[in-house]
Amino acid sequence: MRKELLIRVCADLGILFVATTLPWWVSLVLSCLAFFRFKKFFEFVFFGFYLDILYGVPILRLGGFDLVFSLIYLFVFSAILFFSRVVRE
Repeated sequence: MRKELLIRVCADLGILFVATTLPWWVSLVLSCLAFFRFKKFFEFVFFGFYLDILYGVPILRLGGFDLVFSLIYLFVFSAILFFSRVVRE
């Protein structure tokens, strides 16, 4: 249990580092991989909010909506959660 928690914390810190330094899609791919590695990887959505805090700007075509990364991450999280439940049954 303790080793699993340490691996999860290291993965979270690694993804935060990647989200800060590399393009957003790299952190999305790493988050997807972590989702399959860990049970209930709800930090996935947090990384979307983190990217919006760092790089989010209002998009006029969307009515000034500025949580685009959060929306992308939430959509991907929901899709992976749905498909993983379908595949596991």
